[in-house]
Amino acid sequence: MQKAVKVLVVLLATMTLWAPPVRAAEGFSSTADDGTWGTEIAADTGKAGRVLAVTVSGGTVYLGGDFQSMSPPGSKDTAALVERKHLAALTDGGTKLADWNPGADKEVRALLAAPDGRRVYAGGTFSRIAGTTQSRLAAIDAATGALDTTFRPPKPDAIVRALALSPDGSVLYVGGDFSQLTAADGTVEARPHLAALDAATGSLLPWLPPEDAG
Repeated sequence: MQKAVKVLVVLLATMTLWAPPVRAAEGFSSTADDGTWGTEIAADTGKAGRVLAVTVSGGTVYLGGDFQSMSPPGSKDTAALVERKHLAALTDGGTKLADWNPGADKEVRALLAAPDGRRVYAGGTFSRIAGTTQSRLAAIDAATGALDTTFRPPKPDAIVRALALSPDGSVLYVGGDFSQLTAADGTVEARPHLAALDAATGSLLPWLPPEDAG
């Protein structure tokens, strides 16, 4: 039995190594679909802007990444590109680009929709999002794309890569390369790579993760 498990692990690893890459221009599906919006393809590199984060709420798919524009289904016309800097939303199974357009000045690496569908949490490398100075962690109105100013998290000192909510939705867990977070009043708290925030207000909670070296 143990030998069979080892063989299965090796087989899965081999399949992963040989699996063909998925282009971001093919939308959020692993298969090409001419009816789906995609990210722009750079003329100099021929590569599509990357989708690095996806979350779904109420039939809307929210995308985050390093893209600058979205391309209509089946279109190769650069004049048809619609600007969506690092954030976009699709409806109707990916066939319609929503008006939702908060924009961010740098990569969005993590997205998470709140259970009530009213806000979308975003993490990444950005220093401005939705037209407002907000570093690496923010909450955005899921309908309007405006910054949710009721969520006031401390500033991580490095990139945010992961977001998760507690089962009851009251705690937002944040993961990334950071080692400390700075509150609006200048208070600095050490949190190596993991932190817990009040999901409603963004206040840092006393929860401390186990020691983590990297």
